[in-house]
Amino acid sequence: MLKSANDVLDQDQEIGYVSQMMQSPVDDSLVVFIGSHGINWVTEDCGVNVRGLNSGKKIHEFQFHPL
Repeated sequence: MLKSANDVLDQDQEIGYVSQMMQSPVDDSLVVFIGSHGINWVTEDCGVNVRGLNSGKKIHEFQFHPL
């Protein structure tokens, strides 16, 4: 089940803040936002649309494939 930021905030849970922004080395439009609490986001259009990056587990590190 995916949760929106409003769902999390309604439950008095903190989603944290963006601690790091990572741009793809091969696609300038692809940016990953690493969150302080393992909640992350991704954009594929330079920030026009941002969606949660959900693997079912908290992600604390991320690395783009160089190609």
